[in-house]
Amino acid sequence: MNKKMRKAQAMSLQVFRKHANSLVVKGFLGLLVLSFAAWGIGDFLTHGRDSTAIKVDGERVSVYALQKAYQQKKSDVQHQLQGATLTPELIKMFRIKENVVREAVQNTVLRSFAKKLGLTVPDEMVAEAIRIQPQFKGADGNFDKDFYQRALGQAGYTTDSFEHLVREDLMRQQLRHPFLDMTFNVDPALKRFSDQLNEVRDIRAVVVTPRDVSAPAAPTDEELSKLYEEVKGKFTTPEYRSFDVVILDLSKFIPDIKVDEADAQAQYDSHKDQYMVPESRSVQQLVFDTKDDAEAALKDLKAGGDFSAYAAKQDKSKPSDLGTVHRGDLPMPELEKAVFTAEKGGLSDVIETPFGATILRVSDITPAVQQPFASVKDKVIGAMQREMAEAVYQDTLDRLQDAIAGSSHLKDTAGLKHVAVQSFDKVNQSGTMLSGTKVALPGEDTLLQSIFQTDEGTISDQIQLGEDKTAFVEVTGTTPARIKDMAEIKDELVAIFKQRATDAAVMAKAQTILADRNKGQSFEQIARSYNLAEPLQTVPALKRTDTLRNNLLTDQSRTAVFATPFRKGGAVAVVTAPQRTADGNIAVFEVTSTDVAEVPADQMANFSKMVHQAMAQDLFTQFLIHLNRTANIDIHDRMIDSALGDTN
Repeated sequence: MNKKMRKAQAMSLQVFRKHANSLVVKGFLGLLVLSFAAWGIGDFLTHGRDSTAIKVDGERVSVYALQKAYQQKKSDVQHQLQGATLTPELIKMFRIKENVVREAVQNTVLRSFAKKLGLTVPDEMVAEAIRIQPQFKGADGNFDKDFYQRALGQAGYTTDSFEHLVREDLMRQQLRHPFLDMTFNVDPALKRFSDQLNEVRDIRAVVVTPRDVSAPAAPTDEELSKLYEEVKGKFTTPEYRSFDVVILDLSKFIPDIKVDEADAQAQYDSHKDQYMVPESRSVQQLVFDTKDDAEAALKDLKAGGDFSAYAAKQDKSKPSDLGTVHRGDLPMPELEKAVFTAEKGGLSDVIETPFGATILRVSDITPAVQQPFASVKDKVIGAMQREMAEAVYQDTLDRLQDAIAGSSHLKDTAGLKHVAVQSFDKVNQSGTMLSGTKVALPGEDTLLQSIFQTDEGTISDQIQLGEDKTAFVEVTGTTPARIKDMAEIKDELVAIFKQRATDAAVMAKAQTILADRNKGQSFEQIARSYNLAEPLQTVPALKRTDTLRNNLLTDQSRTAVFATPFRKGGAVAVVTAPQRTADGNIAVFEVTSTDVAEVPADQMANFSKMVHQAMAQDLFTQFLIHLNRTANIDIHDRMIDSALGDTN
């Protein structure tokens, strides 16, 4: 190696050590393999037969790589949701597919640009990055090559493909370092911002309440009429409907059915297979990305290898313990056959599944057990009663439909057993009667929806209320929605008028008090002369970021307090306009003193560091935007939608 090359390598290693907290160094088998590996050369080399989903200036991302990243991203989101089921709606809400594609494009653009610049990562830099990882160290604390190779095999990578990933990621870090190393002269601005953020003000307030003004006079008829025209749209009655309803309920027919114990015994004897506790098996799995890795692991396990050691290193998105399974629980016939033909403790052959090359282990077997008749007698009788009641229920439903077809009104169908017509008068869509009473209806939402979709004077089609109930409704009357007459809401109108008059009087008095304060009267003088109901209020050391501590301040009034110009040691400053308090009164504020809370040096340093990092990240983001605009990016949307769109 010539002198220039050695110097370049040494500089690269220094850069690497300096940024030892970068993504690469924080954990290859964690963040790197599960994130950057999804876009890296490793997957592309081992799955070169896959179609290309994304191409950036010749650099390709395979469909397989996207699918792998998509599954990992879903696993991450599910972990954030504490294991909750990831429904299609949640997948859409978290924009998982869009984020996976965006990250794939971004990382591929960076890799392509690095290659155009001719950036290289020396072998020694890659080796050191791997050697320092605690995951690859043996019991003596030193790098263990055998352990390293086994760990990669567990993760589904060869040493060549993994080291290629490390090299690619270090190359991307070289592009990021110039931005991280930039310095910005922001300390003066930070000091001003910090002073503003940590400013504290002592304030006082005079509060005017409705008790401080005269009670308003009652409105005239003309004033009331004018107010009614203004607000009447807020006072409406909903549509009400009167209706008859027939509800056929299977549960009413079941008690009519009597079953002899002898008949139940005969039913049991002829259907014993239905009263078996089925065989169950406890199953564990190991999932590998390649069949070769799975075959190697199976060979090791059959030779006495530790199954739990493999499981401990397995990708957490592929749980090793499948729990207890029965026939029909597993998604593939090959898996079921392997599980239910194995002996206790036995291992399956390698089975290729959509999730990877899989090895199954049966850790326990619970044989099938025949339940005796005595223990299931009630269950057998109940099932027979229900089956016979269903036949009677269906026959009654058929006869009811025939009666409806030949009648004009539901009440004409009375006479069938367990068929009763119920009448309800003036019920709105929320199920409340005109009197305010809530009606009790089975399947309320479904039934009410049908009632308000059925024309007056007609009988509805059959309404299914769950599995065991059927209903028919006839709308017998309609009371349309309307605006209430003025006479109906006179009391409410008077209350609104008086409240408005009181609010206006309170605000007018506050404006007068503000004028007196600006003329030189103190708050103490004002409180005495106006004989205000509320005492003078004081809030010491108020900050812009404080949680509001009482009913005096609102976000708006706090903003007004800090917007009032005030110099330390200067004269008291009065806020320019009265402010509404949190409990609806009106206050006039003044600022009596100001100071800046001292910020510890370490906090200020951390704040400065955070701002520098944010600015550096912003510049790097702008750089990425430029690269994306100038790169030749080809995204095969239809292929991606096909590969990810239906993946749950």
